[in-house]
Amino acid sequence: SHDLRTPLTLIISPINSLVQKLEQGQQPPTLLTQLKNIRKNAQLLHSQVSTLLDFRRLDTGAETLQSSPSDIVAQLHAICLSFDDYAHERHITLQCQSPEKSFVMTYDKEKMNKMVYNLLSNAFKFTPEGGSITVSFTHDDHEATITVADTGRGIPDPEKAHIFHRFYRAETDDHSQTGSGIGLHIVKEYVTMHGGTVSVSDNVPQGSVFGIRIPIETPSSLPLQGESSISVNREPASQDSASPLGETGEGSGSGSSILVVDDNPDMLTFIADSLAENYDVLTATDGQAALDILHSTSNIWLRLPQTRLGHPQASLDGSRCSFGSHFTSSNISLVISDVMMPGIDGFELCRRMKSDIHTSHIPIILLTARTTDQSKIEGLQLGADDYITKPFNMDVLLLRVQKIREWATTRHQDFKRKLDINPSDITITPLDEQFLQKAIHIVEEHIGDSDFTVETLGQELGMSRSFLYKKLMAVTGQGPAEFIRTLRIKRGMALLQRSQMQVTEIAYTVGFNSLKSFTMNFKAEYGMTPTEFLRTGKNQS
Repeated sequence: SHDLRTPLTLIISPINSLVQKLEQGQQPPTLLTQLKNIRKNAQLLHSQVSTLLDFRRLDTGAETLQSSPSDIVAQLHAICLSFDDYAHERHITLQCQSPEKSFVMTYDKEKMNKMVYNLLSNAFKFTPEGGSITVSFTHDDHEATITVADTGRGIPDPEKAHIFHRFYRAETDDHSQTGSGIGLHIVKEYVTMHGGTVSVSDNVPQGSVFGIRIPIETPSSLPLQGESSISVNREPASQDSASPLGETGEGSGSGSSILVVDDNPDMLTFIADSLAENYDVLTATDGQAALDILHSTSNIWLRLPQTRLGHPQASLDGSRCSFGSHFTSSNISLVISDVMMPGIDGFELCRRMKSDIHTSHIPIILLTARTTDQSKIEGLQLGADDYITKPFNMDVLLLRVQKIREWATTRHQDFKRKLDINPSDITITPLDEQFLQKAIHIVEEHIGDSDFTVETLGQELGMSRSFLYKKLMAVTGQGPAEFIRTLRIKRGMALLQRSQMQVTEIAYTVGFNSLKSFTMNFKAEYGMTPTEFLRTGKNQS
């Protein structure tokens, strides 16, 4: 309660002061500064409340591990980039390093976000201006290691044994740097749920190094070879940058937000609150506001009950929606929209989404009081993925949301598992089907070219690398590099089944530089080497 009172005071007091001056017709000279402070403390308060909710779920045993294969290196880079502005503002060098460009392993992506955000927030809290923070990823055959190293004041040895205990506060002369004593405890609990360990040691010449070690479950693919070390400390940040303060959080890497659109504030709040227990929820009060969010090019996201740390809040249009930062349309996995709205209604929103390559892959559920079959047919013809009439049972809506998300996971698994994949089987719209057909065709045209790269694929599709990654992840569940590798392995399997070619010949035919590389990737995909498949599995395939 004490930790909540401080940011509340720093929100309420300046608001009272501003209201008083504005009522007197004065224009406060410090208006912008005060508003920024209000925003920062509102963000801090929200972060603390989110931390308490996570803590309660852990304390009541309601937290469970939701593991799935994901690219841990890509996620760590995304998290570091979300701290980019704050690093510039503080003149801190922030780097994310990994010996590989990609590494897919099985873990809980949401909890990993919270763990790393938490450790990064603490690192920034205790690192002075001009210092440095480095996030590193390494692994061996059995264990993955993530470290967050800073050049801050360090942690005395007597405190190291206690900092992961609940409610423990480190001794410091700067009382503004104390926390709730919950964040690092949550990190430890999440790491333990993964079957791993977390530790802290001294950095050289000064600072601390937090290390997370978790066992590697069988990966869905092998890492690409090559060095990857990205510095995200570029130009000086603008003065509008907000500090990612707090002890736990989730950023844009979650990729699982639901956008709710309804012009009725009570209905909007009811649906959002019902979803917020399990999902990150964004809201808009009409179709145009929803399109603004979906087509945003400035890393915008909406403040809602599950808002996480590090996302400053501001108002884009008070009549429609309130925005913060670090969410783009690629992070919205589902839209739930009312049909009857002023301006752009639900039908028009659906039509525009499904006819735009940037949003065509996003499922949409339409809600309406119009119960005629013709209305349902109209919505479904426009590309709606489901149609629910009002009044509706919230449990039904929650179940529909769950099933749509499960269907997306099934489509991704089908793409990976089936040898001959038909794009129409795993896409939602004709636009996505055309995109996937073209992507597969381009890769197959270059299947024997070992120098064929993600950049080349993007150029031939007319897409930037970042958008290509987001689009392929949404449609197939794989990034471009894994997409190319999967198609190579599929072709290799087909040649093993249907030709008399030698394994070495097949390896080079499908674009691998060596038999060893082909064998390792083939075994990771199918659980046996090509030779073992020819000997024991071909007749059973």
